[in-house]
Amino acid sequence: MYKLYCRKRLVAGFGIFLFLCSLTLSAGANDTKTCPGITPEKLAGVFKKMNAPAAEILSITPSSLNGICEVAFQSQGRIGVFYTDSSLAYLLFGNLIETKAMTNLTAERTQKLQDRKRVDLAKITLNEGLTIGGKGAAKKVVVFSDPD
Repeated sequence: MYKLYCRKRLVAGFGIFLFLCSLTLSAGANDTKTCPGITPEKLAGVFKKMNAPAAEILSITPSSLNGICEVAFQSQGRIGVFYTDSSLAYLLFGNLIETKAMTNLTAERTQKLQDRKRVDLAKITLNEGLTIGGKGAAKKVVVFSDPD
């Protein structure tokens, strides 16, 4: 049973590898570093098919792989990244790993997107807030509440 499972995973991984290689080779001659044909309107149709019609598109950028574009999105408060070709015929979810340095490009991109959402506590004015404890304390806790 385990051998069959491993064999299926190996065949699936090899199929994905061949797909990516074919896209890379076919796009190598036309390396324009753009994402032609991918618009938010076309992606809205894709998100509707994926049962995520309320997803917000954060960015559409060329990936490190020739002919493949990276789409960053936010759905239900979570950030995600997937890869697609310019015709939106194929979607690839998973990690894009650069083998030379063995860096996970998908994880790096997701982390950058999450860091943009973080709020710098130094920018929050606490003039109208309730302060408890010493003003020179090393750590601060900020609690937001809605009285209604």
